[in-house]
Amino acid sequence: MDEDRKLNSRMVLRDCPGCGKRIVFSVNSEPRSNPIMVTCPNCRSDFVYLNDEIYPYASSVPVSSSEKIEESPQPETIQSTPQRKKRRTIGLSIALGIAAVLGLGIFLWANRHVHTWADAGCDTPKTCTVCGITEGSPKGHSWQPATCTAPETCSVCGATQGSPLAHSWTAATCTKPKTCSVCGATQGSPLAHSWVAATCTKPKKCSVCGKIEGNSLDHNWSKETLTSPSTCSRCGKMRPMSTPKTGQVYIGSDLYCSSELTINASSESVYVKLKNSSGKDVFSFFARANQTTTVSVPSGNYRVYFAHGTDWYGPKYCFGDATSYSKDNELLDFNSYTYTYTLYSVTDGNFSETPVDKNEFD
Repeated sequence: MDEDRKLNSRMVLRDCPGCGKRIVFSVNSEPRSNPIMVTCPNCRSDFVYLNDEIYPYASSVPVSSSEKIEESPQPETIQSTPQRKKRRTIGLSIALGIAAVLGLGIFLWANRHVHTWADAGCDTPKTCTVCGITEGSPKGHSWQPATCTAPETCSVCGATQGSPLAHSWTAATCTKPKTCSVCGATQGSPLAHSWVAATCTKPKKCSVCGKIEGNSLDHNWSKETLTSPSTCSRCGKMRPMSTPKTGQVYIGSDLYCSSELTINASSESVYVKLKNSSGKDVFSFFARANQTTTVSVPSGNYRVYFAHGTDWYGPKYCFGDATSYSKDNELLDFNSYTYTYTLYSVTDGNFSETPVDKNEFD
């Protein structure tokens, strides 16, 4: 009968009426109404367990040596000696201590806590959402570089640190507004083109960015005359004239000429002037390059001036911007003598040209 009761027992967890500490003890699992005496292993107080309730121990309640009171409607009074009660109390304490440990283990196992883990974050380790216990270490931030408008930012949690970068602006152009060279952001509007009007030789062009639009205008040439070149009415450019015949007279063609002047030209053509002592033009003619030209000139005392060049633009412009001007400083007597000038280097030459500017030549 004792073996059967052991197999059908169950553990009970209650607070001691004496010290208030929780103890564990074993009772028969079958329904019954007989009381059981229990001794607290902590304070040694006795109490009675009956119908799933506990009551302070009364000496008038008889308890069997097997810790079970014989089944009867009312418990019998136990007349026990102090020595017998002491032995029973010690035996109960040992048994109940073992039962308490086993019961507590069973209770803790049955009510064991299963952690519900939240994944580790950038700043927090793996954490139980129920009890708050942690495990491991935080993952650490995954920083993305700062941009022109945003500071350094964690791609996982969105945390930031530092400040945004400043825009690196590239100045506006004729076709683009001010633009950040880092992120491509723009500000303002493009500049307007600053057009330089088309010319005879160049199309319309923006002076800021160099953009070209359209075509050049082409020259609008006037008609060439004996003394004036063909000239563009838009830009004033002159076209070289046809080379005159050598000895062509321009000034003084109506004068009586009784003396002679000979020019041995170099590789450049020459326009020759005779000026009197007061600097007035009296006579002029054209001498072709690499030729000897002899013309009749008026009698008188003159200084001889020379304009050298290649492309002829008439007596007013001579050989254009490429003209070089010179003179013979000596006042020559064309009343009694004729003269010859060799305008290239010769042995024993006795003539040295003196450079002059255009204003003196004219």
